[in-house]
Amino acid sequence: MNEQRFQEITSRLERLDAAFRETGISDEYKKKWGVDHNVGFWMIGRKTAEWISQLIRTQQPAHIVELGTSVGYSTLWMAKAAESYGGNILTIEKEPYKAKEAREYFEAVEAANVELIEAEIESALVGIARPIDLLFLDANKSQYHVYLKLAEPLLRSGSIIVADNMLDYPDKVAKFDAYVRASGKYEGIEILDMDHGVLVARRK
Repeated sequence: MNEQRFQEITSRLERLDAAFRETGISDEYKKKWGVDHNVGFWMIGRKTAEWISQLIRTQQPAHIVELGTSVGYSTLWMAKAAESYGGNILTIEKEPYKAKEAREYFEAVEAANVELIEAEIESALVGIARPIDLLFLDANKSQYHVYLKLAEPLLRSGSIIVADNMLDYPDKVAKFDAYVRASGKYEGIEILDMDHGVLVARRK
């Protein structure tokens, strides 16, 4: 991966995300994306990016699946970490304008270990054939529990699940949180109080 381009792009996205959260999407981006309403990047925070990067380097999941690419900020961090040992990432994004921008960033940093599927998450998950070693949820919060149930046949013992926005959208993730804790299928369940709140657990 091109380290200089990685630093340039992730730093730029962090600045834009901070500005958009404070004042709303810029006119430049409304024109670029072809939207007339406020649309955010929905990025993970920098602390979460560094944490999940370290998790990946330590645990070395071979096949990572990300639900909700947005413009690829979190994907870039995971791809960089997975590149160190030969891991790969399948990331899913339904919005064409965000997928297009993400692909531009992946190409710019030479992230050869990333595959992006432009589709609804539910249909894309059904089409996955290989086991998932780490599942990262950062899409429609109220559908987290649906996504997890669809992905479960692909999770094996020891597979890691990570979910963002557990503290800033508690009502929307409530069904997911309850399912993870009550299903009896997961262990080591913990919510980390950093950025937007991150749940981490392992498949039994």
